[in-house]
Amino acid sequence: YRKKYSDCFSKIDFDSLSTIQACTKLNNELRKLNIKINPNPSYILGIKPSTLMNMNFGNCQNYSNMGVLAMRSMGIPVAIDQMIDHQWNVVITPAGPVSFATAEDNPDGHFKHLKEWKKRFAKIHRQTFSINPQSLPFVCGKEEIPQQLNTPYLKDVSSEYFKGADIHVNTINSTVKNKQILYLCDFKNRFRFLDWAKIKKGKAEFKNMGDSIVYFPVYYFPSAI
Repeated sequence: YRKKYSDCFSKIDFDSLSTIQACTKLNNELRKLNIKINPNPSYILGIKPSTLMNMNFGNCQNYSNMGVLAMRSMGIPVAIDQMIDHQWNVVITPAGPVSFATAEDNPDGHFKHLKEWKKRFAKIHRQTFSINPQSLPFVCGKEEIPQQLNTPYLKDVSSEYFKGADIHVNTINSTVKNKQILYLCDFKNRFRFLDWAKIKKGKAEFKNMGDSIVYFPVYYFPSAI
């Protein structure tokens, strides 16, 4: 990636461009791919970096991965943020992260896809390189957990996008045995696991959830999915 895109910058660029400007300049080069986004949210795994840079058809995960590879190869600090079935990139600046879509929308405040999703923000996570010791896999014990949340490489960054509300579930079904984790789901053709909370004395609290969304507090039973 560095070999392919280093011609986008001169020595004077690195001395004079801001992080946002450098990200925008490289993203304008990536936009020449004229990509088409597959609306199917199912993830396609295992695509080689060398293949990604030549693809003009894929899903949001593919192009978010390509954006991280291209930007970081040039020293531009970029990460991947996600909600349950959508991913996008953020460039990290001194003033905070700024969202953009690799090969589509620049980090200039006009990210149209993010605006379309904004009313449906429930919980947003950032993919991390280091392990988050507070993540679900570290606190669930032997309890089976949903695949969507079964990774220690996620950090809750919802507060960087919206001011949410804490949701308290005060009545836990005491007849359900051996469950120490409660989940909040929404429903879009299926139940989608958005967030989790540890049950304490029959109660659970979910922090900073998006509003204007119908949530379902549920236990996870793999055989029922």
